[in-house]
Amino acid sequence: MANRIRLWVGIGASVLMTTQSGAEPADSPFAAGDDHAGAALQLASGGEGGEGGAMSHFGGEGGEGGEGGEGGEGGEGGEAGVSATDSPGVYYTTLMLMKGHLWVARELYTTGNQALGSAHMGHPFVEHFPAVEQALTKRGLDDVGSVLKELAGTAARQPDWSELEPVYKRAQRAIDRARMDVDAGLREKPGFIADVMLAVLKTAAHEYEEALADGRFVNDAEYNDGRGMAMAASLYLDQHSGAFRPDQAGVYERMRNDVETILQAWPTIMPPDEPAVSPSRLQADISQLELTSSQLR
Repeated sequence: MANRIRLWVGIGASVLMTTQSGAEPADSPFAAGDDHAGAALQLASGGEGGEGGAMSHFGGEGGEGGEGGEGGEGGEGGEAGVSATDSPGVYYTTLMLMKGHLWVARELYTTGNQALGSAHMGHPFVEHFPAVEQALTKRGLDDVGSVLKELAGTAARQPDWSELEPVYKRAQRAIDRARMDVDAGLREKPGFIADVMLAVLKTAAHEYEEALADGRFVNDAEYNDGRGMAMAASLYLDQHSGAFRPDQAGVYERMRNDVETILQAWPTIMPPDEPAVSPSRLQADISQLELTSSQLR
């Protein structure tokens, strides 16, 4: 049976990362859990909730080293293949999703939730590494997978944080090296930064919705995933404030305010008794951020 994880990349489009399950025993730290995994990417034309079919992100910003637009052909209408190998945007966003998992994994692990934190430590390798493996190999970054696998295996034993932290830090550094391999002329563009942030936040919103049933939280792990991704997106924007020109300062501040509103969906480490916001409200808040950031394109 194919496992899938949906990566939201813009109004009207999402990327489905699909792989065949069954390669690892269910009790292995490298087994795909929560029906997530990623090996092959395909563009899902149209989306949930009546969204249209145009891919607004990662479709025409220009590639690295003077190559053509990201995401290959088929930016609008029909279905088109897109992968982390072809698209710097998909590549970078997938690495940012890894950062989100690691952010919440550390938060959980160091606040008395070792079992949950341990599981999230394995998510970058299990859920997202397959989607970027070929791209990393092409870029000469084969060591990333081995470090992520080491982290998953070490965390599965649930050792003291003092033992796990050095491996955790190596994994963070490996992901950051992979991010820095994207051409600086592209990755420091405010429009690219906004697109990556939006893709991560839309994925976080999907996780938030998946955590709910009948207006109640029923899946702690999905809530945690969303929280980690949202925090990673927020920190990413903060860390790249210097990429915005003086005449874009107003847009940056409005984006910063929009993100703060979005973060209200995850007020606590574990899900609250009642959702802070509804999924539809969260989607509306992200749409507002997308509208604000559209001035950068």
